[in-house]
Amino acid sequence: MSKKEIIKVKLDIEVRDKDGKIIQKHSQKSHSFLLNFLKALRNLFDVYVGTQVTGTYYTANGVESITDPSGLANTQTIIGNTTPIMVLGVKASSGDATFGIQIGSGTNPVSINDYNLQSRYGNDVFTRGDTQFGAIQVSGNSASFTISRDFTNVTSSYQNIYEVGIEAYINGIPAFILRDILSSPVSVPPNGVVKVTYTIGIQA
Repeated sequence: MSKKEIIKVKLDIEVRDKDGKIIQKHSQKSHSFLLNFLKALRNLFDVYVGTQVTGTYYTANGVESITDPSGLANTQTIIGNTTPIMVLGVKASSGDATFGIQIGSGTNPVSINDYNLQSRYGNDVFTRGDTQFGAIQVSGNSASFTISRDFTNVTSSYQNIYEVGIEAYINGIPAFILRDILSSPVSVPPNGVVKVTYTIGIQA
């Protein structure tokens, strides 16, 4: 493949103390889309759209299995009538720890076959805010949008973040599609808030 990157992903992290003062910023290039992402993308493309008396129907050929956070491989079934039921959703609501942007304390190197963070934080350590999406921004032959989420440290001690990722719902199956190990950890004080932002872009 060409060295030119068609899809570019950037990771930005901002830490604020309990008074809202910015105390740390971290930025790095994200390299780590996982195999689940490619499988989900192929499944989205591999849908046949036809018509029948009751309306449009959708079916898939040779769909790829998606590995959920427990390690179970789930075969995708994409058959519907009126609308396709295959989605790639990451818009988790406040307090929802089952999907969306996730953070953790694991340090194992990323593998393309990863299906979870090594050690993700639960709501007993970091409560989660709503997932926010930015509008698509176009500049010349490049375009991008952002996905962000706030996490609040609800413990009485500093908590370090070493890994970040995105867990999507793919046709009802939770699955990690991206995981990054931070080039340097960020430390969040008690009652502090960390904002994680992924910028996903394309270039012609």
